Amino acid sequence: MTGGGRAKPTPLSRPLRVVWIAPRNPLPEADAFRIERASSNVYDLVSWEVDFIREVLAPFDVAYSYVEHPSQVEPCHIVVYSRNHYKRKDISRGLRRASPTIVFHLSDEYGRDAAWNRFLKDYPLVLRQYNFDSYPYHRSIKPIPLGYMVGMIEGPSTTTEIMDALGDRERQYTWSFVGGVKKGKRRAVLKTFDEIRPHFIGALHPAEMAEVYRNSNFVLCPAGDFNILCFRNFEASVCGAIPVVGGTTRERYLEATEPLGDPPWIFHESWKEGLEEVRALLADERALRARRMKVLAWWAAELDRTRNRIGSMLGPLARR
Repeated sequence: MTGGGRAKPTPLSRPLRVVWIAPRNPLPEADAFRIERASSNVYDLVSWEVDFIREVLAPFDVAYSYVEHPSQVEPCHIVVYSRNHYKRKDISRGLRRASPTIVFHLSDEYGRDAAWNRFLKDYPLVLRQYNFDSYPYHRSIKPIPLGYMVGMIEGPSTTTEIMDALGDRERQYTWSFVGGVKKGKRRAVLKTFDEIRPHFIGALHPAEMAEVYRNSNFVLCPAGDFNILCFRNFEASVCGAIPVVGGTTRERYLEATEPLGDPPWIFHESWKEGLEEVRALLADERALRARRMKVLAWWAAELDRTRNRIGSMLGPLARR
């Protein structure tokens, strides 16, 4: 490498090398969390997106490895990291060394540092969570869904058989909310929907959460702490539950997340208006099932769109 430029591109060979940069190896940690419930708290995990990224890359012939610091990255095809774990300059130097075709830029939910785009735009495809109008547009930088919490499911989240089963499934709860019940707005939202029963409220391991969502018609999805998006929206969709997003309109949501797609969720400025649409769907089983199927189809389409972008960069030889 000369003149501070990028390393010579890695030849496309099989399997494709995927390097995850993280303080600890997130792959065995994720497996232990799912199988053994080894960690008692998701906040103890180094990465929440391991299972989602592995599902995205499942059609491709890849081999995973990890390094603890960007300075340890060698030339490879795909690099994955969380923006929250490392300094921008260290990631920039690591990517120059690795010269990947594809970069997964995770986290960055605050939208406070457009300087990342100054060097990310130089790579053929950057798949990032969240989208901000304040960041300059670059055709190589594309948004992806946040995905779902590690340990939530095992195997693919969407196949025709899974979608049909989730669409037809009888559901125990009218709605659910998995998470801590904080004071203020979150508690007020839950109180608004309290009259519709049976419902579920509580904190669970992600695998238990998935089972609750598969048995819920709706999942209440208040905005995240720093961003209109949160994992809950996507986790509900994966399970065929209908997210209810209050405190914003569909138009405002799309402005903040475009071009991620137009999800068939319930959007209302007022949670009481959202409650009325929930009531109407509960009273019409055919319309309720149709909306569930639309949610599942939207998730499958977003997954396919991400994979198609990857395939267009890596070429047909990269597929299994």
